[in-house]
Amino acid sequence: MSDVVITNEENLLKALKYVFDNLEVPDLKDKIVLIKPNTNTPDPPPGSTAPDLLDATIKIVKEFSPKKIIVGDKSMSSLSTIEVVKKIGIIDVCKENNVEFLDFDDCKWVKVDNRNFDGWSIGFSYSKIFDEVDYVISLVICKTHWTARFTMALKGQVGITNDNDREQLPHGRDMDDLFGQMVAEISTVKKPDLVIMDARKSFVEGGPNQGALKEAGLIVGSKDPIANDMVGIAILRMLGTTKILEKTKIEDLIQIKQAIKLKVGNSSIDDINLIGNEKLIKKIKKKLY
Repeated sequence: MSDVVITNEENLLKALKYVFDNLEVPDLKDKIVLIKPNTNTPDPPPGSTAPDLLDATIKIVKEFSPKKIIVGDKSMSSLSTIEVVKKIGIIDVCKENNVEFLDFDDCKWVKVDNRNFDGWSIGFSYSKIFDEVDYVISLVICKTHWTARFTMALKGQVGITNDNDREQLPHGRDMDDLFGQMVAEISTVKKPDLVIMDARKSFVEGGPNQGALKEAGLIVGSKDPIANDMVGIAILRMLGTTKILEKTKIEDLIQIKQAIKLKVGNSSIDDINLIGNEKLIKKIKKKLY
């Protein structure tokens, strides 16, 4: 079973404490913790990670007395990551909490050859920092994506790859399936230890940087990226979303289908254990099927 914690607690410190406690996050004392936000573009939330969520996450992790906390990401190829994180307030949060921000462009890269991937014909590279830390927390957003159909925990892993890799990603509605396969395949190499998903505000159409906006007011946490994304799709369905997300069986959505095939995480909706308010869980369960 894969636990997925859902809370509508408005106080972020209390919400994250609830998530961490219920997911039994291991002792991080003297560990190096990497927090990866979503800073693909300089658009305000839900276009990018909300500074207040990053701030609360850092403060909760500090309670574990880690050796070091690093916040790191890489923006889209045509943008400067440092300029993006300055504009959206991520650098300010890091400075206020006395933690380092790491631009993955300043890291070495680890090449992964084609492992019989369906999508990455020549493989891809990931930032070497992921081999040098003890625990990875991925801050993702619950929203739709114009070509990947949705972007949550699985899609968030594109941020660990370099510019040359991203040139392989196909953009266009006739290439959605290939795009989804490639997204899922990244997590066979590296995936986060903990996913925290911001579902307070979501794009329910369009996305990832702008679109039709609705509010669910939720924070979601899981150690399983597939289970997280399944629940995220259910949340979008609660709000009213695109036809393909409304009508397609969740396990048949290409990102989910490929991730299940590759055993990235949970293999069935029936294996999700929802933790949270009983009424809220009941609503989400209805939208999972």
